[in-house]
Amino acid sequence: MKPTVRIARDCDIGGESFSLSSSGAFDEQGRRGDMSETVDGKTVTVIMALPYGYAQATGKQIKGKPWAGFNVEGYAQALERLPCAAAVALLRRARTPLHGLT
Repeated sequence: MKPTVRIARDCDIGGESFSLSSSGAFDEQGRRGDMSETVDGKTVTVIMALPYGYAQATGKQIKGKPWAGFNVEGYAQALERLPCAAAVALLRRARTPLHGLT
């Protein structure tokens, strides 16, 4: 059985407030999982097959495709190397899951 998670909270990053809710499940042995995240009323579905993840924003295209792939571990490592101020600025720009989608 996969462990499940549900999160709902009001957040603040660099003085900007937003609401966040997430639900999903992850199998650590199989390194697979799925999650649905809603930020300020916009929802993104994420499927994890580590080290990769795939995201879909309902009703949106990501670079002309319904799903976008990304390297989860590479992204996490890059974020760890940023100075704190740069990481906060990056998270502020990307705080909505639809940022940069067409």
